[in-house]
Amino acid sequence: MRIRALTALLISLSLPAPLLADGSFESAALTQLACASEPDPLPLLESLEAMGKLDPATLDSMDSVSCFPITDGIELAGHTFTSICAFEDDPDIRAKRPDLLVRAPGTAPFEHVSFGSDEALADIKTWYTTAIGPKHLTRAFETAEDSLDGKTHVVCSAMFPH
Repeated sequence: MRIRALTALLISLSLPAPLLADGSFESAALTQLACASEPDPLPLLESLEAMGKLDPATLDSMDSVSCFPITDGIELAGHTFTSICAFEDDPDIRAKRPDLLVRAPGTAPFEHVSFGSDEALADIKTWYTTAIGPKHLTRAFETAEDSLDGKTHVVCSAMFPH
């Protein structure tokens, strides 16, 4: 009996697991969007993939920014977001997952992570103020007209003061 339990434990420890547990994804995403520190998009992307909400084959990229639809959306503080975009500047981190993080020739954008919504900018700003606060209210958004995927994005960028 002990050997079976030990074998089961060893097998379970060897299986791939998401970097963030499903219950902590919301907290990690909101912490990233609060932009109190440099963006770190890879754990969010890998967690969405592990939850079955992100498929690397759906990558859409322009100017080194990687964007993905989020299957069935993901709820963050009561609002559903339907896409995620990111740029990672560190080549060693990008090399870990070139299917999630790309680098095109030319000047790199600032490191960032953003979540896209089908809602209007005014509604997203109201959500942001309630869920995150006013700190980056004047800069934390990308309009649907300016975004790669045509959605309104809440953004954390390395160019924001932390």
